[in-house]
This record gives sequence, structure tokens and C-alpha cells, in this order.
Amino acid sequence: MSQQKNVARYVNHFAFLVNDVIQVSQRLRGLLEEKGLSVEIGPKEIFQSEGTAEIYVGSNGQTSRLLFIEPVGPGPYESAFKKRGSGLHHIALDVLDLETFLFNLKGSGWYLHLHSVQSIKSTRTAWLARPDTPVLIEVQEIEAMSQKKPLINELKISMSDKLESMMNALGVDQVKRNRQQGLSIEIQGQRIQLESILGV
Repeated sequence: MSQQKNVARYVNHFAFLVNDVIQVSQRLRGLLEEKGLSVEIGPKEIFQSEGTAEIYVGSNGQTSRLLFIEPVGPGPYESAFKKRGSGLHHIALDVLDLETFLFNLKGSGWYLHLHSVQSIKSTRTAWLARPDTPVLIEVQEIEAMSQKKPLINELKISMSDKLESMMNALGVDQVKRNRQQGLSIEIQGQRIQLESILGV
């Protein structure tokens, strides 16, 4: 795993499935304002091909943003929402060398999703998964690293020993194990509990 640490990467976004992106964004805005924080919340965008409505939280180009995804039509996001409800869907990573990053994950427990066969060719994006793991990892190759500060300094989630080991293999320092039940993020030094926002 020591080689993995040498591969430049950062979190592009943390994506959450929700039942209504507008309501969730408004709840988050209200909670942030109570804590004296101001964060850019983007417009609602519809992606018919994916069957989703999406809203990004954080300024354009900023790393570690939030992405709220609402299933509005047939597709994998609707299937995932029906199966698991609201919650963390995927973590998106940006890397400078996709093949090296994937090669260094050998033995980590992550499997290359079959969808990656096409997406690596078309968009230089790979998807990592594991049958008993409720979160996907999206890995996209980019040309240069962003110099902007991350929106999310830390994401705490409940996870098994196995998932913690798999997350460590990715080299993503912002994802931490929550020893209690729950899901939280840290923005500008402020801890935000996500359960009430997401409606879970």
C-alpha cells in the first residue's frame, strides 16, 4: 500500500441519494446559516440519461463538494434508492494516473465494476464496488490537481473493519470511521450531522 500513497488524488465529491434535492439543500442551508457558515449551493440540474436531479454544494472547482442526487426516472440511482433509501451513494476521486491508481489497489478488497470496461475508454472513469458494501467509488483521471481548499474536511460514517481497511487502501484521509451510529461532515471546523438533513 505504500505505493498508493504516492499516487496524487483527492476527493472530487461525496454523493448522497435523497428523496428531494431542493428540500435537502434548503435544510442544509438553514443549518449552515445557524452556525454562521455561508456555502454556495448550485442550481438543480436534470440528467434524463441517468434519471436524476442533482444539486452540488460548494463552489465550482472546489474539491470535496457535496452532491445531492434525487432519482426522478428509471436507472441505477432509482434502483439504489429503492433498495437502501437516502444515504451515501458514492465517493468520487480525481487522480492523475488512473491505471497506476487501480493497479495499486490489488488485494485491497475493491472490485472493478463491469460498467468500467466502457467508462474507462469513453471518459477515463472507473467504478469500484464490492457486493456487500453499500458505497461505490468513482475514480476519474484528470490532467491537473485543483489548488482550491476542500469544502468537506472530514466525513464520518459507520463502517465495518473490512470497509475501513478498504477506505484506507484508497488513501482518502477525509473519510473516518464513526464509532457511534450516524453520518456527519465537517465544514470550516463545524460538525454537521446529516441524518436530519437527509431525512434518514
